[in-house]
Amino acid sequence: MRKNTIGFTLAGLTVVLSLLGSAQAELLGGGGVPTAPIAAPIQVPAAPPVPAPAPAVQWQTLSGAAPLVIGHRGSSGTRPEHTLEAYREAIRGGADFIEPDLVVTKDGVLVARHEPVIAIVDPSGKVLEATADVHNRSEFRDRLTVKQVDGHTVRGYFVEDFTLAELKTLRALERLPQQRSTQYDGLFEIPTLSEVIALVREEEARTGRQIGIYPETKHPTYMQAVAGVNTSQLLIDTLVREEFTDPQRVFIQSFETANLRDLNTRIMPAAGVDLPLIQLISGPDEAPYDWTAAGDTRTYAALGSSEGLRDIATYADGVGPYKRWVIDDHCQTTDFVTRAHAAGLPLHPWTFRNEASYLLSCYGGDPKAEMRQAIAAGVDGLFTDFPATGREVVDALSR
Repeated sequence: MRKNTIGFTLAGLTVVLSLLGSAQAELLGGGGVPTAPIAAPIQVPAAPPVPAPAPAVQWQTLSGAAPLVIGHRGSSGTRPEHTLEAYREAIRGGADFIEPDLVVTKDGVLVARHEPVIAIVDPSGKVLEATADVHNRSEFRDRLTVKQVDGHTVRGYFVEDFTLAELKTLRALERLPQQRSTQYDGLFEIPTLSEVIALVREEEARTGRQIGIYPETKHPTYMQAVAGVNTSQLLIDTLVREEFTDPQRVFIQSFETANLRDLNTRIMPAAGVDLPLIQLISGPDEAPYDWTAAGDTRTYAALGSSEGLRDIATYADGVGPYKRWVIDDHCQTTDFVTRAHAAGLPLHPWTFRNEASYLLSCYGGDPKAEMRQAIAAGVDGLFTDFPATGREVVDALSR
């Protein structure tokens, strides 16, 4: 296991019961004339120790604590993803952590977006996907371009081509308008990481509970190539500047490997911080792009093997696997949790969603059934677009 030894839960509460020894009373005789001997004090047997109450549930997590509820891009099932309102809604729904994916602006500021491209437009002008209304803004029409992102050709508008001031004029859109409500389109800004941290502090003061952030620097190899920015360094610099470096309140995640190793051996030690690192693991046929760029033909199947998990434990503190590593396409629980825990790695699979289109048929359209199976398997937390549902499941199992 990497040197970081923190627990991967919010601070637990331990009740310690102790018995107080009774004081012995000293009996004194009356004045100068001796009297009949005073009887010896009665010895009362000590009461047996009171056993601590048994927990309501025996969690199968690595630490034995309840699994974490992680708001995936905020409460992205009910608000446009990666907006302050999505994060606030996640916290109000009971999320322990909120997840800001991070990309960098033209002037070097980390902002919350799932991808560097904020609107994908095909050659005919059709908008294929958008998380901001940039394609409707004539003043930015000249920013439409074509780039290679991790080996894929993408035509659209990219965050690194806009200053923060320009981005702040845009408004967020629902990424999945065919499936989710668009009633909040056009209302919310694109937030910076600093603004996300400020929101967390505000909500901690309001709720009286600890809330963490779970940032991911998106496409680090790409960002270094096109923007000349080491986003891992920029992330640590921002966290240090904002004085948000409590290892109980931050996880740093990545689908690539080299940046996590760099964080572990160079960037964090130089900054005097030690935050838990999470190696994300996508489907077994996909690959970390830093491997691909270096000519390494291995895929995530190598990382998900027992040997790969043991190697991850030398530079990271946990794993974030695609949920099919834990529950296969036939609704069968695999041995992945057992193997990850054997390597000393807690795991936080992704992504749990409420819509039936994202559920295997065996769950009968019930997203809670899927979550319950993952928790029974022993996952240490779960990423969900609907953190209020995740909180409801965990709390129900706690009773």
